[in-house]
Amino acid sequence: MTQPATAPVLFDRRLLALRQRRAAGAPETFLLERVAEDLGDRLAAVNRSFTAAADVWTPGAGLKPLLTDRMAQLVHLAAPDTADETLPLAPHSLDLALSALAFQFVNDLPGVLAQIRRALRPDGLLLAAMIGGDTLTELR
Repeated sequence: MTQPATAPVLFDRRLLALRQRRAAGAPETFLLERVAEDLGDRLAAVNRSFTAAADVWTPGAGLKPLLTDRMAQLVHLAAPDTADETLPLAPHSLDLALSALAFQFVNDLPGVLAQIRRALRPDGLLLAAMIGGDTLTELR
């Protein structure tokens, strides 16, 4: 049996982008703010500064307004509107990669994580938060 050459398309990226743009007008950002606070706490436990960081596909304005005090440069990479999940990151170009509430919508999560690993320097750090299957069951 041969393996498929590409990952299956699980999420319609165009529809997801449309829904996120619609939701961006609402002021209810409590969940993203909570996740950013948690990432900030975890980042505070790391005793170093970061010179090159990327925010990978965090919705809205991303983490930049919330976590800029520890990083010299934080680039926000917007989520793609198409099925192409290629990250525009050069190898060994980052010492920190962050992502909040984005990876649960990735079609090829192992592929995206491999790209991030390639972009991180040998002592680089990835901090990510995603919604799991049993998250927010009270709201269902």
